[in-house]
Amino acid sequence: MAQKQAAADQRAAGEASRYTIVCVEAIDKSRGK
Repeated sequence: MAQKQAAADQRAAGEASRYTIVCVEAIDKSRGK
């Protein structure tokens, strides 16, 4: 059970970091960087 939770946490963290990268890229584009 703990292993399953750890895998879910890792996947959620990966999705969050990917989302953050997309947001940062969008902000950079809007600034004309």
